[in-house]
Amino acid sequence: MKIKILGNGGAINDGLPYNAFMIDEEVLIELPPDIMLSLAREDISINNIREIFISHLHGDHCFGFPFLTLYLFVKVPKDQKEKRIKLFAPGNAKDFLIDLTEKAFSKEHPLISWVRETIEFINISDRTEITLNDHTARLFKMEHMVETYGFILKEENENVFSYIADTKWSQGITDLLKEKPQIVILDLNGEPDDPVPIHLHEDEIIEKAINLVSDETVFYGTHLKCDKISTNKRIHYVKAGMEIEI
Repeated sequence: MKIKILGNGGAINDGLPYNAFMIDEEVLIELPPDIMLSLAREDISINNIREIFISHLHGDHCFGFPFLTLYLFVKVPKDQKEKRIKLFAPGNAKDFLIDLTEKAFSKEHPLISWVRETIEFINISDRTEITLNDHTARLFKMEHMVETYGFILKEENENVFSYIADTKWSQGITDLLKEKPQIVILDLNGEPDDPVPIHLHEDEIIEKAINLVSDETVFYGTHLKCDKISTNKRIHYVKAGMEIEI
């Protein structure tokens, strides 16, 4: 399994590409506003995308939807036009994203009917598991301002990879990390002196997380305000273009 980092920025950042990554160049995690730039920069074949996971419906995670779907509508070869793409997201994502696309391009645009016919919206709010890249992914609810989910991906009965989306420390994170994934990509946007905790910060991972996982588990921070470097050997900060082999 190969993880390709497309961006590492949070909603407010110093010019970083927004947080998103690919799994084996077929599964796209998050759809930020600059997703088309990030996919092009990393030379990702957009026509190969068959599944999309959106952790929650904040703009820095989903406002790229109209532009990705417009590209697919225009650029996909005619003999592949009916290839369905599964989109996993919480709550009313279907209505929200179609409304967003109508606002971007008008209700009359033929893209709208194509989206309805071609994108298979799967509500993850009432699910405990989904399938990503033919692997079982168990869902864990995060603690954020809106309904948000992370997941842990299983390969050959091992919990190899997990994604902890925007959240402050919660029971969901504890439960996920007790499954001892090998790799953890997680929101590390917070700082210890934040007046109101909204995101995780590195000190919390050192104090609360490392003792929950195996000695081999490595944490990769993303969703950042600026590029960072950790002095802890178990914690790394991702950058666009980084590849993580599992």
